[in-house]
Amino acid sequence: MLLKHREFGFICPEFSLALSGNGFLLPRSRRELLGKSLLGAAKTRHLTGRYTWEIHHEGAEYWSLPVVVAWARHRLHPEPFLAIRASHPRLVRQQLKPLAGSDVEISFSPRPAGS
Repeated sequence: MLLKHREFGFICPEFSLALSGNGFLLPRSRRELLGKSLLGAAKTRHLTGRYTWEIHHEGAEYWSLPVVVAWARHRLHPEPFLAIRASHPRLVRQQLKPLAGSDVEISFSPRPAGS
């Protein structure tokens, strides 16, 4: 059985978080967007949907919240990159600001529809 949504994550040295003009959170590692190519052969359609976003810093969970994962495109970037939709994105960005420049792990675990 092939699961539509899969758990996935990234190790992000020098983490930062931008906010797009249309309200998507754009995580970065060393000032680079997290491109789909970092995930190898996984197809973006299998990694799009409802997830729980967890952020770990120094081995401990720092943040966990429900989000919607999407893969954005922009003419200045050669490949799709991770874009996250969250309730109150400005508040999320503010809460994660203390992690800017730190090394973090971010992971996404599928969550059922309606949760």
